[in-house]
Amino acid sequence: AAELAGDVTVVVNNAGVSTRAGLLAGSIEDIRLEMDTHYFGTLSMIRAFAPIIERNIAGNGAGGAILNVLSVLSWAHPPTSGAYSAAKAAGWAMTDAVRAELAP
Repeated sequence: AAELAGDVTVVVNNAGVSTRAGLLAGSIEDIRLEMDTHYFGTLSMIRAFAPIIERNIAGNGAGGAILNVLSVLSWAHPPTSGAYSAAKAAGWAMTDAVRAELAP
């Protein structure tokens, strides 16, 4: 599907969901939904579009960017948002790791 997008130079990952699930009180299904959306959804988009952006940069010298919308709750962890905070913190770590992998 990403190949159908053509010359992509910017991807913005901004999908989100909040179940207000605590890590101990929330259901595993709610916690999994948070991780699937915030972490695996973002990772799937990066994996789909990074090769296209890299190819476009190599082919025409244009810049490119992948923007991941995170949250202050990556560092602040209220008891009613543990799953959200954990998923966003994982997204922060993923963003930094991908940055290192894509660095020239």
